[in-house]
Amino acid sequence: MTAPEEHLEQSAEDPEEDGDCVYNNGKVACSNDRNDSYLMSGALPIPSPATGIGSEKEVEDLDDLKEEGANAARHKPRSDSVVRKVQFNDIPMVEDSDEEICNAAALYQPDRQRRQYCSGTLTTREIMRGLVPGPRYIKIHEIRELEGWLADNDYVRKSRGIGRTEKILHLLFTLQEGCRLETTAEWFARSPREIFDSCAEVFAGLHQMHSDTVVPRPGDERNYWVFHRRYRSKWNVLRRYMDSNNAIWRTHYPWAALDLLEVLLTLNLFIGRYRLQGTLRFHGRVLDWGKYVLG
Repeated sequence: MTAPEEHLEQSAEDPEEDGDCVYNNGKVACSNDRNDSYLMSGALPIPSPATGIGSEKEVEDLDDLKEEGANAARHKPRSDSVVRKVQFNDIPMVEDSDEEICNAAALYQPDRQRRQYCSGTLTTREIMRGLVPGPRYIKIHEIRELEGWLADNDYVRKSRGIGRTEKILHLLFTLQEGCRLETTAEWFARSPREIFDSCAEVFAGLHQMHSDTVVPRPGDERNYWVFHRRYRSKWNVLRRYMDSNNAIWRTHYPWAALDLLEVLLTLNLFIGRYRLQGTLRFHGRVLDWGKYVLG
């Protein structure tokens, strides 16, 4: 194998313009006329000489009221009952995690649960709701489709308070970041042994999916869907395996090198076929999605 190329191909698309929509606190008001005025709850009056709404004096009065309210809030005694805002687990850069300091194949403190702001269950729920960052290259509805297939075929089960979706996220984050299992444990407030077991379970199911997956034009095409820079850069775990000077990674994870390549091939084809055909398919046309996604 050759080392990953340093320069990655990048492409950019023009951002969509939402000229016909106005967003306010999650609510959308749309019009076919770009010159229409939008009046929404909580919005300032729109100046209009014809209607007299939002005259200069009214706007100044509103500014005075806002300033008075701010001054009153600053001088109001604080209540003993404070509503605390939930702080979710951060998904840091791998280099920022203290867990990456360990340079041994064995798990470090495998049964110690890593502490975070909230549990892995809550983190998973907020990821699937789109409230905190999730996997970069596979979409939320694609994860649900993947979970449905794995669950229907009895390849992944809920166990010891860890749901099926969370187990899948354990593996996807580990493959995406190429991090130690202890780092994934830190992100999801689990123990490294729990992450090891989750990844092994989901990985085995995806390896079975590979048996059903038809590879387009086997041969060079198989290498393209795994080793081309468009796809190699999506799964940083490959960098670990391609580093001939650091062989510990080949025994740190619960899978063999050849099995890893087959699972990455399966994931890339799953994503490409789902996005082109709109449903789970193991054969047929496949979208070359890597060239449309930066990274």
